[in-house]
Amino acid sequence: MYELIALREFATADQLLMEALGEEAMSAYLARDFDGAAAACDKLLKLRPGDVSASELLARTETLTASGVAENWDGVMVLTDK
Repeated sequence: MYELIALREFATADQLLMEALGEEAMSAYLARDFDGAAAACDKLLKLRPGDVSASELLARTETLTASGVAENWDGVMVLTDK
């Protein structure tokens, strides 16, 4: 999930930090480091409460931590609702 926050040349320090945290969260998630992904999402949500992408990724980490993942897990989640 990606969302344009600002053009880099006009981005504030907080916006650049949000970008870095989003990348950190997604990289950790894909590496199956769900605790690391959750920590990055928590930091991101403190900077930007209500961030939909961070909230969704955080929920996914909680689900996968509880249920585990298959050996062939590739990070893809199939959505069943609109």
